[in-house]
Amino acid sequence: MLQEEFFNVCKHYTDDRSIIQDLWEEIKRCYSSSGRHYHNYAHLQHLFRDLLVVKQQINDWDSLLLALLYHDIIYDPTSKTNEEESAQLMAIRLSSIRVSSEKIKKCQMHVLATKNHITTAQPDTSFFVDADLAILGAPWPAYRIYSHQIRQEYMMYADNIYWEGRKAVLSKFLSQDRIYKTDHFFLLYERQAKKNLKKELAAIS
Repeated sequence: MLQEEFFNVCKHYTDDRSIIQDLWEEIKRCYSSSGRHYHNYAHLQHLFRDLLVVKQQINDWDSLLLALLYHDIIYDPTSKTNEEESAQLMAIRLSSIRVSSEKIKKCQMHVLATKNHITTAQPDTSFFVDADLAILGAPWPAYRIYSHQIRQEYMMYADNIYWEGRKAVLSKFLSQDRIYKTDHFFLLYERQAKKNLKKELAAIS
Protein backbone atom coordinates (compact mmCIF):
# COMPACT_ATOMS: atom_id res chain seq x y z
CA MET A 1 0.00 0.00 0.00
CA LEU A 2 2.85 2.38 0.79
CA GLN A 3 4.51 1.62 -2.53
CA GLU A 4 1.25 2.21 -4.36
CA GLU A 5 0.77 5.54 -2.59
CA PHE A 6 4.32 6.61 -3.47
CA PHE A 7 3.75 5.82 -7.14
CA ASN A 8 0.44 7.67 -7.14
CA VAL A 9 2.00 10.78 -5.60
CA CYS A 10 5.00 10.72 -7.95
CA LYS A 11 2.67 10.53 -10.94
CA HIS A 12 1.58 14.07 -10.08
CA TYR A 13 5.05 15.21 -11.18
CA THR A 14 6.31 12.79 -13.83
CA ASP A 15 4.97 10.24 -16.29
CA ASP A 16 8.27 8.36 -16.33
CA ARG A 17 7.49 5.19 -14.39
CA SER A 18 11.08 3.96 -14.67
CA ILE A 19 12.34 6.95 -12.68
CA ILE A 20 9.68 6.37 -10.03
CA GLN A 21 10.64 2.70 -9.87
CA ASP A 22 14.32 3.59 -9.44
CA LEU A 23 13.47 5.99 -6.62
CA TRP A 24 11.38 3.33 -4.92
CA GLU A 25 14.10 0.70 -5.21
CA GLU A 26 16.58 3.09 -3.60
CA ILE A 27 14.18 3.80 -0.74
CA LYS A 28 13.60 0.09 -0.09
CA ARG A 29 17.34 -0.64 -0.32
CA CYS A 30 18.29 2.08 2.16
CA TYR A 31 15.65 1.18 4.72
CA SER A 32 16.53 -2.51 4.44
CA SER A 33 20.26 -2.05 5.02
CA SER A 34 22.00 -3.94 7.81
CA GLY A 35 22.12 -2.26 11.19
CA ARG A 36 18.63 -0.80 10.90
CA HIS A 37 16.76 -2.53 13.68
CA TYR A 38 14.13 0.17 14.23
CA HIS A 39 14.66 2.87 11.58
CA ASN A 40 13.70 0.49 8.81
CA TYR A 41 10.90 -0.14 6.35
CA ALA A 42 8.56 -1.34 9.10
CA HIS A 43 8.92 2.08 10.73
CA LEU A 44 7.79 3.72 7.48
CA GLN A 45 4.76 1.44 7.33
CA HIS A 46 3.76 2.29 10.90
CA LEU A 47 4.17 6.00 10.20
CA PHE A 48 2.07 5.69 7.07
CA ARG A 49 -0.74 3.88 8.88
CA ASP A 50 -0.84 6.49 11.63
CA LEU A 51 -0.96 9.35 9.13
CA LEU A 52 -3.60 7.73 6.95
CA VAL A 53 -6.02 8.04 9.86
CA VAL A 54 -5.67 11.85 9.79
CA LYS A 55 -5.26 12.23 6.02
CA GLN A 56 -8.37 14.40 5.76
CA GLN A 57 -6.77 16.89 8.17
CA ILE A 58 -3.53 17.16 6.17
CA ASN A 59 -3.23 20.23 3.96
CA ASP A 60 -0.54 18.88 1.61
CA TRP A 61 -0.55 15.10 1.57
CA ASP A 62 2.03 14.86 -1.24
CA SER A 63 4.65 16.72 0.79
CA LEU A 64 3.98 14.69 3.90
CA LEU A 65 4.12 11.36 2.08
CA LEU A 66 7.39 12.23 0.36
CA ALA A 67 8.91 13.48 3.62
CA LEU A 68 7.82 10.25 5.31
CA LEU A 69 9.70 8.12 2.81
CA TYR A 70 12.88 10.16 2.90
CA HIS A 71 13.08 11.35 6.51
CA ASP A 72 15.45 8.54 7.63
CA ILE A 73 16.87 7.52 4.26
CA ILE A 74 20.32 8.47 5.59
CA TYR A 75 20.78 6.86 8.97
CA ASP A 76 24.05 6.51 10.85
CA PRO A 77 23.68 6.31 14.66
CA THR A 78 27.11 7.93 15.10
CA SER A 79 26.18 10.97 12.98
CA LYS A 80 24.51 14.18 14.12
CA THR A 81 23.53 15.22 10.60
CA ASN A 82 21.24 12.39 9.47
CA GLU A 83 18.21 14.64 9.03
CA GLU A 84 20.14 17.29 7.10
CA GLU A 85 21.70 14.68 4.82
CA SER A 86 18.36 12.97 4.30
CA ALA A 87 16.76 16.30 3.42
CA GLN A 88 19.56 17.06 0.94
CA LEU A 89 19.27 13.69 -0.78
CA MET A 90 15.50 14.05 -0.90
CA ALA A 91 15.83 17.42 -2.64
CA ILE A 92 18.02 15.87 -5.34
CA ARG A 93 15.68 12.94 -5.88
CA LEU A 94 12.50 15.03 -5.94
CA SER A 95 14.07 17.48 -8.37
CA SER A 96 14.58 14.54 -10.74
CA ILE A 97 10.79 14.14 -11.02
CA ARG A 98 10.21 17.89 -11.28
CA VAL A 99 8.75 18.54 -7.85
CA SER A 100 8.72 22.31 -7.39
CA SER A 101 11.37 23.96 -5.23
CA GLU A 102 8.63 25.35 -3.00
CA LYS A 103 7.24 21.88 -2.32
CA ILE A 104 10.71 20.45 -1.79
CA LYS A 105 11.37 23.09 0.86
CA LYS A 106 8.14 22.08 2.58
CA CYS A 107 9.22 18.43 2.52
CA GLN A 108 12.59 19.40 3.97
CA MET A 109 10.90 21.35 6.75
CA HIS A 110 8.99 18.21 7.77
CA VAL A 111 12.16 16.09 7.73
CA LEU A 112 14.27 18.56 9.69
CA ALA A 113 11.56 18.88 12.35
CA THR A 114 12.15 15.23 13.29
CA LYS A 115 15.69 16.06 14.43
CA ASN A 116 14.51 17.41 17.78
CA HIS A 117 10.76 16.83 17.35
CA ILE A 118 10.24 20.55 17.74
CA THR A 119 6.98 22.41 18.23
CA THR A 120 5.92 24.06 14.99
CA ALA A 121 3.19 26.39 13.79
CA GLN A 122 2.68 24.19 10.72
CA PRO A 123 -0.15 21.69 11.36
CA ASP A 124 1.12 19.20 8.77
CA THR A 125 4.56 19.16 10.37
CA SER A 126 3.00 18.64 13.80
CA PHE A 127 1.10 15.62 12.53
CA PHE A 128 4.28 14.25 10.98
CA VAL A 129 6.41 14.72 14.09
CA ASP A 130 3.70 13.20 16.28
CA ALA A 131 3.39 10.16 14.02
CA ASP A 132 7.16 9.72 14.18
CA LEU A 133 6.84 9.49 17.98
CA ALA A 134 3.77 7.24 17.99
CA ILE A 135 5.87 4.27 19.12
CA LEU A 136 6.37 5.95 22.49
CA GLY A 137 2.67 5.48 23.19
CA ALA A 138 2.47 1.87 22.07
CA PRO A 139 1.46 -0.86 24.54
CA TRP A 140 4.36 -1.73 26.83
CA PRO A 141 5.36 -5.01 25.08
CA ALA A 142 5.71 -3.18 21.74
CA TYR A 143 7.55 -0.31 23.44
CA ARG A 144 10.01 -2.78 25.00
CA ILE A 145 10.78 -4.21 21.57
CA TYR A 146 11.34 -0.68 20.25
CA SER A 147 13.72 0.22 23.08
CA HIS A 148 15.65 -3.01 22.47
CA GLN A 149 15.86 -2.24 18.76
CA ILE A 150 17.24 1.23 19.48
CA ARG A 151 19.88 -0.31 21.75
CA GLN A 152 20.86 -2.66 18.92
CA GLU A 153 21.33 0.29 16.58
CA TYR A 154 23.73 1.83 19.09
CA MET A 155 25.72 -1.32 19.90
CA MET A 156 28.93 0.50 18.99
CA TYR A 157 28.64 2.32 22.34
CA ALA A 158 29.49 0.77 25.70
CA ASP A 159 26.62 0.31 28.13
CA ASN A 160 27.62 3.13 30.46
CA ILE A 161 27.80 5.62 27.59
CA TYR A 162 24.60 4.44 25.91
CA TRP A 163 22.46 4.36 29.04
CA GLU A 164 23.53 7.84 30.11
CA GLY A 165 22.49 9.14 26.73
CA ARG A 166 19.25 7.19 26.83
CA LYS A 167 18.41 8.60 30.26
CA ALA A 168 18.88 12.11 28.90
CA VAL A 169 16.53 11.42 26.00
CA LEU A 170 13.84 9.91 28.22
CA SER A 171 14.14 12.74 30.75
CA LYS A 172 13.83 15.34 28.00
CA PHE A 173 10.55 13.88 26.80
CA LEU A 174 9.22 13.59 30.34
CA SER A 175 10.09 17.22 31.08
CA GLN A 176 7.73 18.44 28.36
CA ASP A 177 4.20 19.51 29.25
CA ARG A 178 3.00 17.33 26.40
CA ILE A 179 4.90 15.04 24.04
CA TYR A 180 2.35 15.18 21.21
CA LYS A 181 1.53 18.49 19.56
CA THR A 182 -1.77 17.54 17.91
CA ASP A 183 -4.93 16.71 19.82
CA HIS A 184 -5.37 13.53 17.80
CA PHE A 185 -2.06 11.97 18.83
CA PHE A 186 -2.18 13.51 22.32
CA LEU A 187 -5.47 11.81 23.12
CA LEU A 188 -4.33 8.58 21.52
CA TYR A 189 -0.84 8.16 22.96
CA GLU A 190 0.15 10.75 25.60
CA ARG A 191 -0.83 8.86 28.75
CA GLN A 192 0.71 5.56 27.66
CA ALA A 193 3.84 7.28 26.34
CA LYS A 194 4.58 8.87 29.70
CA LYS A 195 3.96 5.57 31.49
CA ASN A 196 6.37 3.82 29.12
CA LEU A 197 9.07 6.47 29.42
CA LYS A 198 8.88 6.49 33.22
CA LYS A 199 8.99 2.70 33.34
CA GLU A 200 12.08 2.49 31.12
CA LEU A 201 13.79 5.32 32.98
CA ALA A 202 13.19 3.59 36.32
CA ALA A 203 14.60 0.33 34.93
CA ILE A 204 17.87 1.87 33.76
CA SER A 205 18.47 4.35 36.57
